[in-house]
This record gives sequence, structure tokens and C-alpha cells, in this order.
Amino acid sequence: MNKLYKKVGRKYEPVGVEFTGWPHAGYWVVLDGRYSLLAPIEHPRPLELCRIMQYRESIVSNFDWNKPRSHFELVTDLLTTLEELIDKDNGNEH
Repeated sequence: MNKLYKKVGRKYEPVGVEFTGWPHAGYWVVLDGRYSLLAPIEHPRPLELCRIMQYRESIVSNFDWNKPRSHFELVTDLLTTLEELIDKDNGNEH
């Protein structure tokens, strides 16, 4: 099994391994699929958060940021916008 190293200061520290088969339990990122190099994700995000983060660009580009509102109203409007985007992707337009 070949290790993948990253230079940290003057030393090289292992950050991943080449593998064949299935990696053991945990969250992994594919660093280079050509060589089957994997590295563990140090701070994995729940899948629900990853699914929500895909809408970030749509919210940033299409949200009315200039409308005056309280923090509570801002969060409510952002969550409503997110819900509408998810519904649209799921074919549930209102």
C-alpha cells in the first residue's frame, strides 16, 4: 500500500493511501481517481448539509440582498428561498 504525503514545513506527513477494494468506515475524498488515492475528511459534513450547500450559488445570485429587514426576517426569507429551490428541484413547484 503506497502512502500519499504532503509537505508541512520541512517535513512530509502522510495524508492518504493508495488502495484497492473498499476503504474502511469513515468519510473519504478521492484525491486522484487515476491512482485510487484517498484521504480521510477530517471534519465530515452531514449529507443533509451537503445537499443544501448545492443551492448556495443560486441563493447568492438570485436573492434580494438590498431589501431592508431584520435578522429574523432575513433568515426567514433565506430559508423560504431555499425551500422553494428544493421544491423546484423535486418537481413540487407552488
